[in-house]
Amino acid sequence: MYPIIAGIDVHKKVLAVVVRVVRDGKLEYEKRKFGTTRQEIEQHLAVWLKHLGVTTVVMESTAQYWRPVWYGLEPHFELHLVNPLRVKAPRGKKRDYADAKRLSDRWAAGDLDDSFVPGKEQREWRAMTRARVHMKRKIGVNRCQVEGLLEQGSIKLSSVVSDLFGATGWEILKLIVKGVTDVEVLVKEARGSLRKKEGKLREALTGKLDPAYRLLLKQHMLLM
Repeated sequence: MYPIIAGIDVHKKVLAVVVRVVRDGKLEYEKRKFGTTRQEIEQHLAVWLKHLGVTTVVMESTAQYWRPVWYGLEPHFELHLVNPLRVKAPRGKKRDYADAKRLSDRWAAGDLDDSFVPGKEQREWRAMTRARVHMKRKIGVNRCQVEGLLEQGSIKLSSVVSDLFGATGWEILKLIVKGVTDVEVLVKEARGSLRKKEGKLREALTGKLDPAYRLLLKQHMLLM
């Protein structure tokens, strides 16, 4: 019994699918195009592949466009992802169905390597971990940019408060964004142990931000 293999040439808006079937010792191909929406993949592509008895699906790792196809077919088929450089068409001869057919034929011949795609749970953990690292990096960059903006107006707040975005720092920054320049008003926002450093705060807050820099400061604070 020969496996029935589907090759999918993945594009942003269109999927060109060729199914490789051996019937009565003869090799035949079924081909059809589908859209890339979830409804198209789950309610039309998957149903058509099941109807043809497909057991194995092979596709290229084309940008990020392969992901919704993979996720939609994952519960129903044995999926394989291959590097597009390994199945690259001859120069000037790229054709959707031909590329999909090439995928199914070469997988059947056993001359393609499978790329590793983690399972759903592992993908989710990876996504959360990477997002956390990325967000921490962005916050660090944002903090540096806020400090740089304050330096533009000779405001040395970061030399007194340990955290620009702590309780005291945040309230003072909000007032600076509003255009408040009265040092006494700013110093009143001191919290906790910083109340003992009012003299240093007054000295650090004697600068002034121009309107353009206040606008930039507001935009950076919105990212926090």
